[in-house]
Amino acid sequence: MDDISAMTITFRCPPELEPILPRPIPAVLGLPDWFKTMPQKAFSTVLGTEQMTVKKCPPFIDAMTFGFLIPLIADLRAENGMLSWDRDVPPGALTNYSRSPIDFHAGAIDVAGVAILTLALAVARQAARQARLAAG
Repeated sequence: MDDISAMTITFRCPPELEPILPRPIPAVLGLPDWFKTMPQKAFSTVLGTEQMTVKKCPPFIDAMTFGFLIPLIADLRAENGMLSWDRDVPPGALTNYSRSPIDFHAGAIDVAGVAILTLALAVARQAARQARLAAG
C-alpha cells in the first residue's frame, strides 16, 4: 500500500465500557505542556554553553508525536513505591473487569519488558504532571 493516508485504525472496547473510557487521540494532539513550552536551546552548566534540547531531536519528536495515546481513566500517583488513583469503576455490569486503571494482560505481551516499559512511561508522565502542578 503506497498511500499511507488510506490506512485505517479501529479501536475497540466492550460496549459497557465505552461511555466511561477516554477515547484514543493522535499523539500529536496530546503533547504535554512541558514539551510545548520547552526552549529549543538551553544553557548547559556542564559544558558552559547553550545546547540543543530534545525539542531539536528528530527521534524524540517522532516518539512524542507518532501513533496514538490511550488515556487512562484516572490520574495515577506514584508515592513510596505504591500506585494509587481516585476513580472507582461504577458497580454493576463492569464487575468482570479490573478496578485498576492499569493492568497486565497475560498472553498479550510478545516482547519481554513491554508492560514494564509502558507502566514506567505512564508513571513518568504522571510524575512530570505532578511536578508541574507543584511548581505552580
